[in-house]
Amino acid sequence: MEIRGDSYIVNSMINSTYNAIRVDEGNLTISGGTISADIGYAVKNNSTGTVTINGGKITMRGGPGVGVGVYNASTGTVNISGGTISAAYTVQNASAGTVNISGGILSSADHAVYNASTGTVNISGGTMTSTGSKTTIYGLSSGGTINISGGEISASKGSVINSPGKVIISAPMKITK
Repeated sequence: MEIRGDSYIVNSMINSTYNAIRVDEGNLTISGGTISADIGYAVKNNSTGTVTINGGKITMRGGPGVGVGVYNASTGTVNISGGTISAAYTVQNASAGTVNISGGILSSADHAVYNASTGTVNISGGTMTSTGSKTTIYGLSSGGTINISGGEISASKGSVINSPGKVIISAPMKITK
């Protein structure tokens, strides 16, 4: 499935089990349009599929502390090379899956990138910001890995990078606090 152009997808359900878009199998490419949700997940990769985001706008409208823009729930892959994502948790890798970020703008009230389990997050570009008091790039599990080889990362109030797992920084980048 592909979302592009002037597409507009909205979820206004008041229940976190609802998603604006849920991928159970197969692939999804987002290259334009707007995906918006009030609560829950704007885009949920629920299994082994691949979600590719190279344009468009993904936003959580519920306000600070509400929802996840892109949620990788299982062993699937999320590739972000462009577009704008704005949410409390902008991108969350919740299992053993992989998230690759090479571009785009990820702005968060809490965590811009949240590696919550044993998965891997690779960051080689893009702009990640957090306006809240939490960490911009955050790893929760000691079994997870975050590889950073580029990009711009900033935090208004909280930490820039924090993880009990592996954090490997292998190239110059711009970090602002």
